[in-house]
Amino acid sequence: MKFHEDLIDGQFYQLTSAARRGDAAVVKMLLDRSQSKGIEARDPDDRTILGVAAKWGHAISVAVLLDFGADIEATDRWDCTALWVAARYGHTQTAALLLDRGANIETKTARHPLPSSPLLAAMRGRHYDTALLLVQRGADPNTFDLYHQTPLYLAVRNQNQALIKALLDRGADLHLRTRSQSYPLFCAVIQNNITMVHILLEAKGSPNLIGSSGYYKGQMPIVIAMHKGYTAIATLLLEYGAYPGRAWKPRDHYSWRWNPLQGWSARSPLLMTVILHIPRKGPWMEQMATMLIENGADSNSIDDDGNTPFFCAMITRNVAMMQLLCKFGADVYGIRNGRTVLEWARIIADPAIDAFLGEKGIHEKCTNDPDDINHDVWKPSP
Repeated sequence: MKFHEDLIDGQFYQLTSAARRGDAAVVKMLLDRSQSKGIEARDPDDRTILGVAAKWGHAISVAVLLDFGADIEATDRWDCTALWVAARYGHTQTAALLLDRGANIETKTARHPLPSSPLLAAMRGRHYDTALLLVQRGADPNTFDLYHQTPLYLAVRNQNQALIKALLDRGADLHLRTRSQSYPLFCAVIQNNITMVHILLEAKGSPNLIGSSGYYKGQMPIVIAMHKGYTAIATLLLEYGAYPGRAWKPRDHYSWRWNPLQGWSARSPLLMTVILHIPRKGPWMEQMATMLIENGADSNSIDDDGNTPFFCAMITRNVAMMQLLCKFGADVYGIRNGRTVLEWARIIADPAIDAFLGEKGIHEKCTNDPDDINHDVWKPSP
């Protein structure tokens, strides 16, 4: 411990104990008795008496210590100042007092396991009143932590609309991404919070952001909304200019081992609507596809492996989607892996598909001849 030479151990513990319980009168009496000597004495965590009072949120004790000359920027073993500690534990009144006395609002904890500013400390502790105070007092809205998470991203993740608006008013950047390549808009879409999505889009957030690596590689807000079935959010994104024809690359775990759809191929949102919703067939999937096509998506878009929406619908045995795509002019005579629709229909051997193709006059009912089925076609194309 770094005791002051004129302050004996008993007095130090009396002072820290009084600061911890918020007994400002005792703090003042002890400091008067020692003539302010030892006010910068520290405990085993290198924390000053001011830091102890700030941690427990005793604003009056903090004011007394500052009046007696306590160093407002003194740090502990983790580089935490009194303001950082007050913000971390959500003591808004104490934080306001420290700011009034000139505390540095942007000090960062370099030796802390999660280096951050007081604003990020308040956000991580979910102390939104304290965070709002710091924003209003001029804290940097674009600071970020070890994971490159900004205050705006954390506010969106925790669905605090008042704080989101305050950060945007202070110039928070909507397009700063985290280390995992996520954006605030991604987070709002995933949570199916249409109000937050609308706030971010109104603040000129781009609806066509693309993750470049990691978990969100190739993801776009419109594709996330379609994958989760959030029709209202997908509609809102399209209204704000989401481009339905942009190609993107799926993640590894969206591939099937023995399926010709496997592979890292550029695919349009319409194509992914058909592919990604195989386990979740329902009327909303057709609604998504209709909405995309009506907003300019190409019903005959093709990826690097030669897959079209119609082929994907057929290979997944989704007759309703096949009917919808035909209604919008899908090409039913395309060739995939050197095989026509007729040949693929024979391989699939699904009576519903045979009946649909027969109604369209494309061919007569297929026969299920096992000798004609080449199982190698289910392997990914080279």
